[in-house]
Amino acid sequence: MELTLSLDEAVTLLRASGALPDAVTDLVGEDSLVTGKVRVQDLPNLSGAVKAATRLAGTVGVQVADRGVVGRTWTLAVRASHPMIPLDLSGLVTEFIESSLASHHVPGVGARAQGGETLVTVDLDAVPGPFGEHVRVDAVTVGARIVVRASALG
Repeated sequence: MELTLSLDEAVTLLRASGALPDAVTDLVGEDSLVTGKVRVQDLPNLSGAVKAATRLAGTVGVQVADRGVVGRTWTLAVRASHPMIPLDLSGLVTEFIESSLASHHVPGVGARAQGGETLVTVDLDAVPGPFGEHVRVDAVTVGARIVVRASALG
Protein backbone atom coordinates (compact mmCIF):
# COMPACT_ATOMS: atom_id res chain seq x y z
CA MET A 1 0.00 0.00 0.00
CA GLU A 2 1.15 3.52 -0.66
CA LEU A 3 0.09 6.76 0.97
CA THR A 4 0.99 9.92 -0.97
CA LEU A 5 0.56 13.50 0.19
CA SER A 6 1.55 16.73 -1.47
CA LEU A 7 4.00 18.82 0.55
CA ASP A 8 1.17 21.32 1.22
CA GLU A 9 -1.07 18.54 2.61
CA ALA A 10 1.75 17.27 4.82
CA VAL A 11 2.46 20.80 6.09
CA THR A 12 -1.24 21.26 6.96
CA LEU A 13 -1.26 17.99 8.94
CA LEU A 14 2.02 18.82 10.70
CA ARG A 15 0.80 22.30 11.65
CA ALA A 16 -2.51 20.90 12.92
CA SER A 17 -0.66 18.43 15.14
CA GLY A 18 1.67 21.14 16.46
CA ALA A 19 4.72 19.38 15.03
CA LEU A 20 5.56 22.21 12.59
CA PRO A 21 5.66 25.72 14.08
CA ASP A 22 4.33 28.76 12.23
CA ALA A 23 7.88 30.16 12.27
CA VAL A 24 8.70 27.71 9.43
CA THR A 25 7.53 29.24 6.13
CA ASP A 26 7.92 29.18 2.35
CA LEU A 27 8.33 25.40 2.09
CA VAL A 28 9.05 24.12 -1.42
CA GLY A 29 9.76 20.53 -2.36
CA GLU A 30 11.59 18.91 -5.24
CA ASP A 31 13.35 15.55 -5.69
CA SER A 32 14.43 14.41 -2.20
CA LEU A 33 14.72 18.00 -0.95
CA VAL A 34 12.51 20.48 0.90
CA THR A 35 13.65 24.08 1.34
CA GLY A 36 12.14 26.84 3.40
CA LYS A 37 12.71 29.70 5.79
CA VAL A 38 12.65 29.89 9.57
CA ARG A 39 12.11 32.93 11.76
CA VAL A 40 14.28 31.52 14.55
CA GLN A 41 13.23 34.15 17.07
CA ASP A 42 9.61 32.94 16.70
CA LEU A 43 10.35 29.26 17.42
CA PRO A 44 8.74 27.95 20.60
CA ASN A 45 10.82 26.80 23.60
CA LEU A 46 13.89 28.94 22.90
CA SER A 47 15.70 30.61 25.77
CA GLY A 48 15.48 34.38 26.08
CA ALA A 49 19.17 34.77 25.20
CA VAL A 50 18.79 32.77 21.97
CA LYS A 51 15.65 34.70 21.01
CA ALA A 52 17.42 38.03 21.58
CA ALA A 53 20.47 36.97 19.56
CA THR A 54 18.44 35.61 16.67
CA ARG A 55 16.07 38.60 16.50
CA LEU A 56 18.89 40.66 14.99
CA ALA A 57 19.89 37.93 12.53
CA GLY A 58 16.48 37.67 10.84
CA THR A 59 15.30 34.74 8.75
CA VAL A 60 17.39 31.59 8.30
CA GLY A 61 17.21 29.33 5.26
CA VAL A 62 16.68 25.62 5.85
CA GLN A 63 17.11 22.54 3.66
CA VAL A 64 15.84 19.07 4.49
CA ALA A 65 17.45 16.41 2.32
CA ASP A 66 16.05 12.88 2.18
CA ARG A 67 19.03 10.53 2.56
CA GLY A 68 16.86 7.45 2.07
CA VAL A 69 16.38 4.20 3.94
CA VAL A 70 19.27 1.94 4.88
CA GLY A 71 18.18 -1.26 6.56
CA ARG A 72 15.20 -0.17 8.66
CA THR A 73 16.46 3.39 9.33
CA TRP A 74 15.34 6.43 7.32
CA THR A 75 17.61 9.49 7.50
CA LEU A 76 16.95 13.17 6.84
CA ALA A 77 19.71 15.79 6.82
CA VAL A 78 18.70 19.27 8.00
CA ARG A 79 20.96 22.21 7.21
CA ALA A 80 20.25 25.76 8.33
CA SER A 81 22.16 28.77 7.04
CA HIS A 82 21.98 32.53 7.14
CA PRO A 83 22.68 34.45 3.92
CA MET A 84 24.92 37.01 5.65
CA ILE A 85 26.30 35.21 8.71
CA PRO A 86 28.36 32.05 7.99
CA LEU A 87 27.78 30.08 11.20
CA ASP A 88 27.34 26.36 11.88
CA LEU A 89 23.76 26.29 13.18
CA SER A 90 23.55 22.51 13.48
CA GLY A 91 23.81 22.55 17.28
CA LEU A 92 20.86 24.93 17.58
CA VAL A 93 18.84 22.93 15.03
CA THR A 94 19.62 19.64 16.78
CA GLU A 95 18.65 21.06 20.16
CA PHE A 96 15.35 22.37 18.79
CA ILE A 97 14.50 19.07 17.05
CA GLU A 98 15.36 17.03 20.16
CA SER A 99 13.18 19.29 22.30
CA SER A 100 10.30 19.05 19.83
CA LEU A 101 10.58 15.25 19.63
CA ALA A 102 10.54 15.00 23.43
CA SER A 103 7.53 17.28 23.83
CA HIS A 104 5.55 15.36 21.17
CA HIS A 105 6.62 11.93 22.50
CA VAL A 106 7.78 10.68 19.08
CA PRO A 107 9.12 7.10 19.35
CA GLY A 108 12.08 5.85 17.34
CA VAL A 109 13.30 9.24 16.12
CA GLY A 110 16.64 10.79 17.06
CA ALA A 111 18.74 13.79 16.05
CA ARG A 112 22.47 14.50 16.14
CA ALA A 113 24.71 17.25 14.79
CA GLN A 114 27.32 16.07 12.32
CA GLY A 115 29.39 17.92 9.75
CA GLY A 116 27.44 21.19 9.88
CA GLU A 117 24.03 19.56 9.58
CA THR A 118 21.54 17.76 11.78
CA LEU A 119 20.90 14.12 10.95
CA VAL A 120 17.44 12.95 11.91
CA THR A 121 17.12 9.18 12.02
CA VAL A 122 13.83 7.32 12.07
CA ASP A 123 13.61 3.67 13.14
CA LEU A 124 10.87 2.40 10.82
CA ASP A 125 10.12 -0.47 13.21
CA ALA A 126 9.37 1.93 16.07
CA VAL A 127 7.13 4.38 14.21
CA PRO A 128 3.45 3.42 13.98
CA GLY A 129 2.24 3.17 10.40
CA PRO A 130 -0.85 4.86 8.97
CA PHE A 131 -3.02 2.06 10.37
CA GLY A 132 -1.21 1.44 13.66
CA GLU A 133 0.02 -2.06 14.37
CA HIS A 134 -1.54 -3.55 11.22
CA VAL A 135 1.13 -2.32 8.79
CA ARG A 136 4.89 -2.13 8.57
CA VAL A 137 6.41 1.03 7.08
CA ASP A 138 8.82 -0.10 4.36
CA ALA A 139 9.95 3.19 2.81
CA VAL A 140 9.44 6.94 3.07
CA THR A 141 10.45 9.65 0.63
CA VAL A 142 10.22 13.41 1.03
CA GLY A 143 10.25 16.09 -1.65
CA ALA A 144 7.42 17.74 -3.57
CA ARG A 145 5.39 14.74 -2.43
CA ILE A 146 5.66 12.68 0.72
CA VAL A 147 5.28 8.97 -0.03
CA VAL A 148 4.95 6.25 2.60
CA ARG A 149 5.09 2.65 1.41
CA ALA A 150 3.82 0.02 3.81
CA SER A 151 2.95 -3.66 3.82
CA ALA A 152 0.26 -5.49 5.79
CA LEU A 153 1.31 -7.46 8.84
CA GLY A 154 -0.01 -10.96 9.59
